[in-house]
Amino acid sequence: MTKIVPDGEGPDNLKPLAEQLLAELPVLLVRPHPSVRLESMDGSAVRWSDECGIFAVEHERVEYVSTFQFRVGRPRPTICTVLLAFPPEVTAWDQAYWFVSADRGLGGRQPCEALDDVDALVTSARLVGAEMVQRWQQAAHMQSLHGRARA
Repeated sequence: MTKIVPDGEGPDNLKPLAEQLLAELPVLLVRPHPSVRLESMDGSAVRWSDECGIFAVEHERVEYVSTFQFRVGRPRPTICTVLLAFPPEVTAWDQAYWFVSADRGLGGRQPCEALDDVDALVTSARLVGAEMVQRWQQAAHMQSLHGRARA
């Protein structure tokens, strides 16, 4: 679901994970970089991404949107509802990994396979999101203690 990065490793070390996720997940190209507008689906995908209707992940200066977020060419309302359930600290990459990982709160199903069960998805997103934030806070606290011990 979420990879915790050991001390000394930065975002560049996550490149293989990003490439693996993008290889396994059907995606649409939205735009080459957030600063460049690309007419994709008449610009709708870009607008939906910007307005919370869907989420996009960026990899090597290209934004991608997973196709499971759509039904008949429009965003599934479930997606925005679930995205709003996550704490604001949770990134689009964290959300992408969650959507395609087995989830204990969904009986081992992947959230992207349970899009009709909105209540269960929202409950799981809140729980998993809170757990992520708690782990990050604990890691930051441990790093601060480690920094003080070194001083």
